[in-house]
Amino acid sequence: MGSPSAPEKDAVTSYLRAFLGDKNILTTAPFLRFLLVRLLIFFRKKSLVKAYRQIWTAEGSPLLVHSQRIANKLEHQTKMPTAIAMLYGSPSVSNAFKSLADKGIDHIMVCPLFPQGVTGILSSIKEQCTQAQAETPITFEIRPPFYDHPTYIQALASTISPFLLGEFPNASQQNSPSIQKKSTSLSSQAYFHREAYEAFIFSFHGLPCSEVRKVGIRCNNRQMNDPNCVQLFGDEACKKCYKYQCLRTTHLLSKTLNLPKNKVFVSFQSRLPWTQTWLAPSTKEVVNLPVFKRKNLFVIAPSFPSDCLETLYEIQIKLQQQAFFLNQTSLTVAPSLNDHDLFVLFLENFLGKTNSPPKAGFPKPLSEKEEIARR
Repeated sequence: MGSPSAPEKDAVTSYLRAFLGDKNILTTAPFLRFLLVRLLIFFRKKSLVKAYRQIWTAEGSPLLVHSQRIANKLEHQTKMPTAIAMLYGSPSVSNAFKSLADKGIDHIMVCPLFPQGVTGILSSIKEQCTQAQAETPITFEIRPPFYDHPTYIQALASTISPFLLGEFPNASQQNSPSIQKKSTSLSSQAYFHREAYEAFIFSFHGLPCSEVRKVGIRCNNRQMNDPNCVQLFGDEACKKCYKYQCLRTTHLLSKTLNLPKNKVFVSFQSRLPWTQTWLAPSTKEVVNLPVFKRKNLFVIAPSFPSDCLETLYEIQIKLQQQAFFLNQTSLTVAPSLNDHDLFVLFLENFLGKTNSPPKAGFPKPLSEKEEIARR
């Protein structure tokens, strides 16, 4: 989605102003949004600068570094020009379009790296792509959410399963350890066999209930936060629903990893204060349940393919500290996909499966047999 250019006050303020000022993010009246943005920046700026400083690396923003590595690998494998873009920050969508146009590309595939579809974010992506298209002779196609794609689920399982065997995987199995800060290093965690964990918590990015309803789901806040909401309304009616997609990812990944159903929990993180009712329960609430006191918990964050503030700070630093000091709970965090080879392979094939013939600047789709052979 985006990142400040530096872990400094001015850069963080500029990033927050662009992010929170987006009408698709804070969907309130313009004047009220203006006041909320000013209040949120005033109260959150200092803490966010501190947070970004704890996860910043010698190469820069972890999100930007990992995104660029993914793009580099994808370009190497497909032999096609690839560019990254941030909705809020640099490089911008407009710059990405211009760089590809300069290379003679006339049609591009835009792949939002959000496995579960967020209506507001997808709307902003389409708007920015349309604006960039007006400045360049490029057509574009936005790929849909990939929350249940088999190769995506397999990539997640491949990065997580070694961490459930009781030992920390060797260096070849880790994701880009060179940019891990000491304070967020996965190697500092304790790892157990899967039977030793009391719970597997799937932590997804939080959303206001009103944002989830934008896709046409007719349910109130209480119904939306019912653990059995999918059973209440039916799969077909809910496939565009963000929470349904989170639950679907959880189900498929839990099944692939052979996790006990009674130990799987779904929660949501990254809430904004002073705004509407959000999806529940929060990850913090689940981790600090009395039943989990002095227990071993395993946290998976499928909403974030690349390490970012939400994984490196909110979970690996802040949540771990809270869990230990409030509940004496041992928290183990699954690694993000980052530039894992299977994730790059998934993107290569996912981008190739379109409803129209491949156009200039885009690789030929793999057949099902070819995809299986390359795994």
